[in-house]
Amino acid sequence: MILAHLSDIHICNNRANTARLFWDFLLISGVPAALAPLVRPILANAGRQRQVLRWLTRRPGAVLNPAALAVSVGVTLPLAIFLTRQFIRFRRIFYIRKDRPDLREALVEDVWRMGVQYATITGDLANTADPRELEIGADLVEELGGRSKITVIPGNHDVDIQNRKMKRPARMPRPEKLHLYLNGIYVPKTFPKGIPGPKAHLFPFVRFLRPEVCLIGLDSTTYNPISNTHGALDAAQLDRMSEILAKPAVRDRLKIVALHHHITDMPRTRKFKADNLDRIAGRMDSLVMKKLANADDFLEVLDAGRVDLVLHGHKHVPYSSMVGGTRVLCAGSAAHADLSGKFPPSYNLLRIKGGSINVIRRVWTGERWEDGDVPEGPDGDP
Repeated sequence: MILAHLSDIHICNNRANTARLFWDFLLISGVPAALAPLVRPILANAGRQRQVLRWLTRRPGAVLNPAALAVSVGVTLPLAIFLTRQFIRFRRIFYIRKDRPDLREALVEDVWRMGVQYATITGDLANTADPRELEIGADLVEELGGRSKITVIPGNHDVDIQNRKMKRPARMPRPEKLHLYLNGIYVPKTFPKGIPGPKAHLFPFVRFLRPEVCLIGLDSTTYNPISNTHGALDAAQLDRMSEILAKPAVRDRLKIVALHHHITDMPRTRKFKADNLDRIAGRMDSLVMKKLANADDFLEVLDAGRVDLVLHGHKHVPYSSMVGGTRVLCAGSAAHADLSGKFPPSYNLLRIKGGSINVIRRVWTGERWEDGDVPEGPDGDP
């Protein structure tokens, strides 16, 4: 069996992204501009500064007035969080004009040419969860073989926190959460016999790709008031996954788990392109793109269930590592080079026969897809 592992395609509708970037700019610049008439007189007049100081303190040199401090923090803290979040969401600017429909077309052709029977996309199919991006993503999934052949895992870009209908995705029921995206194409409609699908949540779900292969899909997307780049698996998913791995129908199969966020400390890119905005993007990524928050708990479940392989995305750096007895594989981005320019767009081909998995990395050279090496790392420390 040949399984393709793709990730982080970041379909970017330039018109939608430019419009949202414009409104973000108004929000970032407009709020300080609105406060400027209030702040400017204070900064320009020493007497007013002393008045503000006396208001904040009981008397000169005394401790802060608790009531005044509470009012001050209640105004400035939400404002600081809001402006920080807006700045981080400016990250989408780095994908504008990088959308490559021709590269996606070549990707589809290469997947079919390589005889792929199933494919898994481990998140970030879209860039900002705009409906127009998701429509293109749905078409891409159909071109790759449709729901019966493709398993799509949601990524943080697919559940953008600024989508008005998705303000707090972590607190929404999973069916409602994913109904907004690709009309539920992220998950299969049916579950294998003997493993009933969960009622309130859609994750984890199970697919039997072949009699000897079992694929388990997880949702690691979270809500954060500043940035939703961090991932975590809730306790219900971990408990449910442990139950699934203990099922006889799953236990005797080769077990593959797919999620979006990385579970190990991926190698950091130390050199960025200094002649464009990718350098800024690289610095931002090094700060906000951390590994799965409860990775240790997840690894315990993997070890107990004797999972053979974990597929993930999030980081655009292709990588392979052994963590305990489980192989962890990142495909990189199928449509974008990493920010250092060292790794071009790539995806992985998994040739599965019996209990063995042979991984081949397909690399975009600028003109065609070719075989390339899979970067390896030491056990547990990539």
